[in-house]
Amino acid sequence: MNNTYILRDSQIKLEKILDSQKIDRDIIVVEGVKKVGKTTLVKEVFNERPHVWIDFETDKSLVREIDLSADFNEFQDILALRYGFVPGKDRALVIDTAHLSEKLTQYLLESREVWQNQTVVLITSLTSRLFSQGIKEVNDSIKRVLVCPYSFLDFVKATKEDYLHDQLLEWNIAKPFNDTLHQKALSVLEAYLNVGGLPSVVAAYHKGNDWHDMLNEFIFDYVDEYKKIRGEKNAGLFETCLQRVSQTLGEPSKTTTVLPSNHKDYPNIPKMMRFIESLSIIYNTPLKTPQTKNSKRLPPKRYVFDHGIRNHFSTTTNELMSSLTSSTRTPTGFVQGLFENHVLCELKSRGIREAISWRQKFNGSEVSFVIRSGQQLIPIDVKPSLKTNKKFFTSLLTCLDSLKLKRGVLFNADKGAIHKIGDKTILQVPIYSVFKL
Repeated sequence: MNNTYILRDSQIKLEKILDSQKIDRDIIVVEGVKKVGKTTLVKEVFNERPHVWIDFETDKSLVREIDLSADFNEFQDILALRYGFVPGKDRALVIDTAHLSEKLTQYLLESREVWQNQTVVLITSLTSRLFSQGIKEVNDSIKRVLVCPYSFLDFVKATKEDYLHDQLLEWNIAKPFNDTLHQKALSVLEAYLNVGGLPSVVAAYHKGNDWHDMLNEFIFDYVDEYKKIRGEKNAGLFETCLQRVSQTLGEPSKTTTVLPSNHKDYPNIPKMMRFIESLSIIYNTPLKTPQTKNSKRLPPKRYVFDHGIRNHFSTTTNELMSSLTSSTRTPTGFVQGLFENHVLCELKSRGIREAISWRQKFNGSEVSFVIRSGQQLIPIDVKPSLKTNKKFFTSLLTCLDSLKLKRGVLFNADKGAIHKIGDKTILQVPIYSVFKL
């Protein structure tokens, strides 16, 4: 492994899948937004594993040949003649930018009947397009590995804060950080919430290079990808949607939040949001309440996959420590959204795919997230505060009662503590230790 490479949870997950498959080989899809490091990660995994690597982005003629092929047999012949790939030779078939072919999914479904003990790994930033044929069986036969931007712990490692990294790994709620370590962790977290976790951006930041320009280029790439798929029409709306979500994190995300109802592009907003969400650039978190059936449908809350991309569109300074003091002019709602965005991104990087926001009733108490970890439901609330006040527990306790649970988690910028309230337990965890959940 090279000296600058960061081992990530998604790599560990991919390696476990590869090592556990001995007889029946499923299709493995490594997915994630462009520039999160999918290709680098898969290359690292297959560095010493036999494989055939095909990149559709650099071999467009192969894509055309596959999509013009008559049947599965011709598809096999093309791979054999062009890349020397013959199934069953104990070599994985790895296809980068796999979504560029319209026929690949169809052929891979057929391959499962005839390719014995064959591993196939597909790398894509457009999973929805890869399986756009609507073939239901695909979802039952694929294993998915989501590659996210660097988590906070990854960022700490990548920026060579090795001592802090080791201390974070050792952090325990029964023995929280002292003042020095606590302030250091919050300071590095502040940098992370500005820079984000895209690997090349983090590398540029660490080297003292202009990482802001790199973010600009990436946003241009995301818009350009939209144009390649959907054309020039509404390309400006793509950026507008991303901008408005970045500026209204954690708020109920209504169509009118993006544009006024009399704007010519207003009717296109829902479709555009669904598309951006399909790229995993925006996370859609449904807002649920036990009384939903008896009330108007609640709009979801939306978040952005990377803090640097979010920061690019922000109109508010991200000075975390000053934002948590009473003298700051930074809106509390902004810091709340910023913290919620961080918690959700950390959960995503840990493999939590689904989360909801919970509300007691249409205008009642609200809890930031409820997630499922294994068979367990975990209510999570987030507060933009340096200290913990018992009034912060009100919504969590209401949620615990409603869901008949005994334990919840509160994330804020305090050091960490265990709070017993009757038969309920609330774990107050510092915002820099979400990975400990």
